[in-house]
Amino acid sequence: MVQKNDHSIYLQGIENKEFEEFFLEIIFGDDDQSRKEHRFLLETGFKIAGRLKGSPLAAKTVGRLLKTHLDLVHWTRILESKEWEHSNGKNDIMPALKLSFDYLSSQLQQCFSYCALFPQDYKFKKEELINFWIGQEVLQASHGENKRVEDIGLSHLTMLVNYGFLENKGENNGRTCYIIHDLLHELARKVSSLECLSIDISQPEVSPSEVLSSIIHLSINISVEDRQTLKKSVEYFNTLDTKLKVEKLRTLMIFGEDHGCLVKAFGDLFREAKGLRVIFLSSASYNVEDLLHNFYRLVHLRYLRIGGSFPNQTRFPNKLSIFYHMIILDAKHYALIDDLPKDMSNLVKLRHFLVQDDVIHSSIVEVGKLKSLQELRRFVVKRECKGFELRQIGYLEELCGSLRIDSLENVQVPKEADC
Repeated sequence: MVQKNDHSIYLQGIENKEFEEFFLEIIFGDDDQSRKEHRFLLETGFKIAGRLKGSPLAAKTVGRLLKTHLDLVHWTRILESKEWEHSNGKNDIMPALKLSFDYLSSQLQQCFSYCALFPQDYKFKKEELINFWIGQEVLQASHGENKRVEDIGLSHLTMLVNYGFLENKGENNGRTCYIIHDLLHELARKVSSLECLSIDISQPEVSPSEVLSSIIHLSINISVEDRQTLKKSVEYFNTLDTKLKVEKLRTLMIFGEDHGCLVKAFGDLFREAKGLRVIFLSSASYNVEDLLHNFYRLVHLRYLRIGGSFPNQTRFPNKLSIFYHMIILDAKHYALIDDLPKDMSNLVKLRHFLVQDDVIHSSIVEVGKLKSLQELRRFVVKRECKGFELRQIGYLEELCGSLRIDSLENVQVPKEADC
């Protein structure tokens, strides 16, 4: 038996005593000795807890912030922060979340802020999120540090989870997934609002006239269910360029199913978007050139992800070799790429070429020029074809993971095997 209510049910925060214990558990865990040694912090800690409105989410973010420095100066500074004055009601925990955000390093703040470009409740895959940050070029090694950019990204991801800004949801189809709580997603949108804009075309919250001219990162969620909404959406995008400085855009992300007339509207709108660094198409079933008429003039492109289920007529871009700055090329949703450019090795900064079929990796001519490549799933030695000599592998000093080498009988010079 299921009883349905026709009215909203308001969920209260945790009662004061239980909440304080929960708060201390986040800070000290099961380390009773540490709790005893830092009893002098409890009075200040309980005052901070009193401002968290009984919210477990606020307790997690602020509690983990306090945990980083178990000293009275740090805790008092948090208690006396002016951010608390921005509360808009007895249940508003946004000041607590914003306060926790303010204490993140600048790189972590950037990484978290860019998450605002993804739809609410989006399930981030670990590699997907790290690659996205790499494409945005926000991952920088500390002075004197010699770490792979992927390792820096993993470290930042771990810290955001530890600080409570991302939540590990376990594995989905063998890949680790993360989500952002709705209020934290709202926070991400708030702190990134001067540069990032996310539009749901079924119910856009911002009219074209209100779009800030400072926007350089744009994401669009296509969720059209009827003709009327579709018509309004086309009209919306036809007038969007009145304020949006398309030529300044560095990021373009499109989620959801496409509609032919919308792709045409996008093509007209983004005709002058020549400065794009990141293109993320989650469920495309159209040719990229139809969406971006000047696609092959996007010479600054660092990250290209083309996802979705493709019909036979969908064409893989065949002039990718002009994108000399490309770092991540994610085309793993293509079942078959039979027109890989012969001069693919021009992409000398490429770190990840993500494909579904390892045969595609084996068709890269002179792969040794891609010195930053992190993964090469298969290499086939070919006697008759220049650019497939075994020595090509010797130039790939950053390769990680597994590598399959076929047709070793085609090695002509014994010294090649010493590569």
